[in-house]
Amino acid sequence: NIGTGAGHSVRDVIDMTRRVTQRPIPTRAAPRRAGDPPMLVADAALARKVLGWQPLHSDLYTIVSSAWRWQRKKSVPDAAGENAGYRRAV
Repeated sequence: NIGTGAGHSVRDVIDMTRRVTQRPIPTRAAPRRAGDPPMLVADAALARKVLGWQPLHSDLYTIVSSAWRWQRKKSVPDAAGENAGYRRAV
């Protein structure tokens, strides 16, 4: 994973994941921990320059949707036969 150069908050990712999966995701708000940086954004400038690399997926909706599709393919049905979406197949 290299990054896209665009940052998203944890809240942005959680909200988008709820939207894409149509599932509740419980959260608990808490203050930032000591030493946590206020923001981290991956800089892909060197990969672009040296490798000519460009991200295939750069918007959050597409990134989360792609990850969710992959996870659904790798999931094991739960006892009711529903695809639980979070237990990996062995």
